[in-house]
Amino acid sequence: MADLRWDRSWRAGSRSTLDSQVMRSRSSEIQLEGSYLPPYQTLLPTQLAVDRVTVSARHEERLADDLSVSLAMNLVDERIRFGNRVHANPRTLDTGVSVIQRLDARHELMYGGGLRHVDLATTDTDWIRFSPEQRRGVEWSAFVQDEWTLDPGRWRLNAGVRLDHDLYSGTHPQPNLRLLFTPRDDVALWAGLSRAHRSPSRGEQDGIIRLFVLPPGSPGNPGRCRCRCSAAAGSRAMAAPTATSTRPSWACARRPRRRSRSMWRRSGIACATTPARACRPARRSSCPPRSRIWSWAA
Repeated sequence: MADLRWDRSWRAGSRSTLDSQVMRSRSSEIQLEGSYLPPYQTLLPTQLAVDRVTVSARHEERLADDLSVSLAMNLVDERIRFGNRVHANPRTLDTGVSVIQRLDARHELMYGGGLRHVDLATTDTDWIRFSPEQRRGVEWSAFVQDEWTLDPGRWRLNAGVRLDHDLYSGTHPQPNLRLLFTPRDDVALWAGLSRAHRSPSRGEQDGIIRLFVLPPGSPGNPGRCRCRCSAAAGSRAMAAPTATSTRPSWACARRPRRRSRSMWRRSGIACATTPARACRPARRSSCPPRSRIWSWAA
């Protein structure tokens, strides 16, 4: 990692800062690779590679004794490689302005806003793909914060609200309220009430990850492997498990006779072939042995 910083004070109450950083990170990790056949999961060594270039600038100007303005800009260009699974090149440009205004000796007001231009470029892999492959847009934010000094040197009250707008969840407010108590110069006690919002990442919204089978008996798939099988005329055939999670059910089929409906009877369950008719308990089983059909929905 390399870092370069430049500071300049133009005059009293006016200064500028320029900072740049180049980072190169490599880390080895072990991931689970899923498959559709036993043992279903295998350990796959991967490497996380992150190359990041950051350039930030800030200028502060005191316009009056009770008014000051701050301008900020931040540019981040990243290249992320997670083995052969994730290839991403996100770029963000942030600009913002904040104003601090002192209304009186016990009242200070702060307000401002910012804009962010995002360019989220990705490359589809065998493990994940993004739809769309590249997403661009502009996000914005605005805030206002008011601070009252209730008792000089002891009690201060801070209240404010922030509005954020992102590409996925729209606009959402984040209010906050804090109370600070300083009984001594080296002791400070505070209590706060706030609401925060976490903006979803692109992987959560646009990413489509290739799924794999959970091994039977694991916490995500407890119990034995339930599949669908049938036995008719003395033969048995296995079918692929279904994706619907329901209770185990069973039924046996018999050829309808002259009656307008035929009954399905097996283990205390009777069903009519008429769709509008629901299942009801049966008194006995009258299915022939060679026409029994067992089914489980996994």
